[in-house]
Amino acid sequence: MKKKYDPALYLVLAVLFAASVLATAYPGRGGEELAVEAVRGGEVVPLGNLGEMGGSAMMFGEPGNLNEIVIGDGIRMVSADCPGGDCLRAGEIKKNGEMIVCVPNRLVIRLVSTQRPEVDAVSR
Repeated sequence: MKKKYDPALYLVLAVLFAASVLATAYPGRGGEELAVEAVRGGEVVPLGNLGEMGGSAMMFGEPGNLNEIVIGDGIRMVSADCPGGDCLRAGEIKKNGEMIVCVPNRLVIRLVSTQRPEVDAVSR
């Protein structure tokens, strides 16, 4: 005997599948402003707003320990005077909390949100 499934079940499954695909493709909140920060030797240096810095390039360090980043829609390391070159393989960063780290040159380039975080609860 063959069981027939309710068409509503197929509709619910299709909606859940579509929602999961969209949630995976667009995980972040839209319209979030991101600031670019450089941390070198423990000192945090704010560089500016990512949206306003598009099309620029920056160099960090001294001769023999230079890192160069290019800023467009995101940030990527394009050259580094470090032995491993792991920072070059980090790719482009575009989201809040992402960072590029060059350990030999003690440099961190990171994106941070300029908006205040929403508080879920207060503990005392």
